[in-house]
Amino acid sequence: MLNILAGLDRPSAGQVMVGTRDLLDVSDRDLVMYRRSEVGFVWQATARNLISYLTVSDNIELPMALMDSRPKPGVNGLKNSWIP
Repeated sequence: MLNILAGLDRPSAGQVMVGTRDLLDVSDRDLVMYRRSEVGFVWQATARNLISYLTVSDNIELPMALMDSRPKPGVNGLKNSWIP
């Protein structure tokens, strides 16, 4: 289910609504854009996807900096509230 919601797997039937987007009906290109802009993962094997010498905040901001993207308002609120 998480793979489908993340756009990693395609549903075989039915509807998977994320916001106003039905993941069954989106093109491959739109699915890539959805994964890049809407979905984020921290896998259980943290040694593979977190940079150990960066803070939690820096690890969150790094992908946005690489994409030259501005953080969404929720990220700043999250960062200012409980991330050291």
